[in-house]
Amino acid sequence: MNYYAILTITLSIVLQSCCNEMENGMEKKLSHVVVDEHYNPTQALLNILQATNIKHDGTLFNIFTETQKWWLRPSGQERWENQTVFTFNHNNVSQLFEDLALVHEIEPSNQHYNYVILLGATVESVRNRLAYLITLWNNGVRFDSIIILTGQRPLDPTIESPELLLHNNSTTFPCKPNWQFNGQLPRTETEMIKLVFDQADIPTELKNIPVYFIDTPMQLTENGALRRPNTLDTIKEWLKLYNPPTGSILAISNQPFVGYQDAVLRYYLPKSFVIETVGSDCLTNQNSTTMLDSLARWIYCEYQMYKKALMA
Repeated sequence: MNYYAILTITLSIVLQSCCNEMENGMEKKLSHVVVDEHYNPTQALLNILQATNIKHDGTLFNIFTETQKWWLRPSGQERWENQTVFTFNHNNVSQLFEDLALVHEIEPSNQHYNYVILLGATVESVRNRLAYLITLWNNGVRFDSIIILTGQRPLDPTIESPELLLHNNSTTFPCKPNWQFNGQLPRTETEMIKLVFDQADIPTELKNIPVYFIDTPMQLTENGALRRPNTLDTIKEWLKLYNPPTGSILAISNQPFVGYQDAVLRYYLPKSFVIETVGSDCLTNQNSTTMLDSLARWIYCEYQMYKKALMA
């Protein structure tokens, strides 16, 4: 019996299996959903561009420029205020969004991380993200600290009214039995998130994990007005306040924002951090307008990383 030949064949099979697993892992990476490793648009991105009649020359710069022009909501307008209606020349728009990883749950690939980053949002999304964090903990995912990237955004009374703040209507959010409000109503996003944490029925061991609220101030614009802090502002504030040691990060978002916020973190955090962004599946009230706005912001970040790669 030729043992050398058998060993060679066996090793070849093992190596091919490993290569296939690596390739499958690369395909699942959010960084390659919109652009490939050479920063060329993926077929999934080209399909949605065609379906929305976006004219482009195939370059990432031109795609970035056109999607900013047609998909991005007007400056100063929040997602829930955007009433733009898009027309699609495609029979299955839902599939287009699924192919771009904007719909389904994105799960973590590891069981331990140095940091969990919970990205601030409106009250409904914050409850969704905290509930997902609790679910991950109950499923065995562990982390050393929780970083809440938030800020002094004034609450919007249309979607964050006292009624919505004090009464949980979510079927997935684990609210404490017989929770009652005692204190002053939240006025900012940071205060609202602290209220949601107080409402949540958090596992005892999870309560022992240190939590850091990055209460980012309102930002001064060039014309002297104030704007709410965005994700980049909260990242900068965290780095400035804590100068955190590099390590692994599990960021918690929800669809259709997981890919965009993953790209923001990858672009603005030092490369020494290992970043993974996850989140629950799409909330029922998310529409194509919100999907395309989030996708436009994702493309913008990928283009910025492309420019940085060219300068390296």
